[in-house]
Amino acid sequence: MTALPTTALRRAAAPLELPILRRTAAIAAAVLGATALVAVTIRAAGAGAARDQLDLAFGGLPRTAGAAWTVFAANLRLLGVTFVAALVAHLTCPRDGAGRAERFFGRVPVVICDVVLALGCLLHVALVGAALGGYGLRAAGYVLPHGPVELTGFALGLALYLEARAGRLVPRAAVAPAVLAVVVLAVAAGLEVFTGA
Repeated sequence: MTALPTTALRRAAAPLELPILRRTAAIAAAVLGATALVAVTIRAAGAGAARDQLDLAFGGLPRTAGAAWTVFAANLRLLGVTFVAALVAHLTCPRDGAGRAERFFGRVPVVICDVVLALGCLLHVALVGAALGGYGLRAAGYVLPHGPVELTGFALGLALYLEARAGRLVPRAAVAPAVLAVVVLAVAAGLEVFTGA
């Protein structure tokens, strides 16, 4: 058995280059910060009103493989939206020398993707933040330990989208982060079902 040269190891690790990981960390930190801000605001403004509006039951999930699959499938559909948006952004990225009209009409689908992804993120931040602010530790018990893992998976998908939107996404280099996002969401689904409250 021969050892791989250092350059071969670097090439194998290239799909998970630092820019995508940095962007993933920045997205996760921003979402976490926004969620915390919503939670603190709800807590200070009146947790009781939030509890009345949300009316969460905290019933838990059955600890079965079927339940884990259901959670994973639901999360995979959401992640799929980011992958489709990344593909749209990549395919509509204006070519060098494109005219003003071509650039404008090529970016319209990306603006639609921006709006859809932003609304999805804002909705999740608002709901999770309101639940944490309204129910406190009780809600935190349902978000941990899977929540940060799930957030990482979705942040990877959003990072791919932002790379594609900026015109920096190389399709071959997107495979490893995309697969990693799917694997991370699978782990999160298992954590949610088998270790959650």
